[in-house]
Amino acid sequence: MSSSENSSYVPMIKEVTIENFKGIRHCEINDLSKFNLFIGKNNCGKSTIMEALYFTGKESLGANLPQCITRRSNRGNWSARELWYEYNMPSSKVETRMRFNSEDMFGMQLRFSEQKKLIEEYLYSDVSDKGTWQLVREYQVASFAHTREYGIPTVRGNHPNEIRRYFDRSCFIDPTIKTDVRQIEGNYLNIMKLSEDDSSDLAKRTSEIYGTKASWEFLPHRDFSADNPSRFAILEGKRRMFFDNFGDGLHYGLAILAIAKTRTDTALFVEEIESHQHPEAIKSLISNLLDIAKLNNLQLFITTHSDYVRDYLYYYFKGPEERGKEFKCFHVIRNRDNGEVETRIEEGTVNIIEDLHGRPQ
Repeated sequence: MSSSENSSYVPMIKEVTIENFKGIRHCEINDLSKFNLFIGKNNCGKSTIMEALYFTGKESLGANLPQCITRRSNRGNWSARELWYEYNMPSSKVETRMRFNSEDMFGMQLRFSEQKKLIEEYLYSDVSDKGTWQLVREYQVASFAHTREYGIPTVRGNHPNEIRRYFDRSCFIDPTIKTDVRQIEGNYLNIMKLSEDDSSDLAKRTSEIYGTKASWEFLPHRDFSADNPSRFAILEGKRRMFFDNFGDGLHYGLAILAIAKTRTDTALFVEEIESHQHPEAIKSLISNLLDIAKLNNLQLFITTHSDYVRDYLYYYFKGPEERGKEFKCFHVIRNRDNGEVETRIEEGTVNIIEDLHGRPQ
């Protein structure tokens, strides 16, 4: 057992470098914080930055890259080529590399082997920039079928087990989850049911955001057999309504909070947190999410198009000193001619609003 297993260290991603990954030819972010917001125009690279962080981390645990392609579509066939900037496999390699608050590093490279006609995947881990890349998998190009696995290398560095746990517990949340009520009920709310304190706390937070009663339970549906699992129901007025019949905003907001409640010492990647939310609901949702994140030691990565989200996050923190230590807002700007992505740290709200919508007249 390594000495790091007995430590209280919790990883936090501080830097990332991305090369030739999907729509990004090059991007560097050198000052990631506990809570990170990416704001910018459509197709500027916000989601791709999040995918690079999340799926690179997940590759340390097993083959996850096919999900990186299919996350945004439901096509039955796809190609590994879609992970390459300009689809240019022969002349370039995909690379992402992360540095943690402990100086540990972890990265991934994808290379095309002309001789084998296969994608070769290399993983890297060390406490410096001078480590070695180790071949761990080969993929077919067209179907992305996994063909051979050499075994995940032991993550070297000072905190290998903590970094593995950090990635293992991490979760990518996007608005499509709002329609997967079985996943929300089964994977997250059922866990809440096992803990009366957590369930009560989450019910109160949902009540604060959406005006529902701070009371819920799992009930059988009268039109289905006893073999069917009970459904999640919330008290509204004097009646109980099944979860399915509430709006998309509540579905998405409750999923975000429930997932945050069931995770500790890891990262959440939240896409468009404002999706289907009224401005007042956004404010309360963000406040409650950050409260939970602080309690559960979560690093947050959030994308948005909304000025409201930016402002509510900005004013959540008590003064510039606390905000400077815990929160970073990155205005993401992509040069569509060459794929270079710039991330500017924004300290106020006016510059972002003007850049996104034009200077007020």
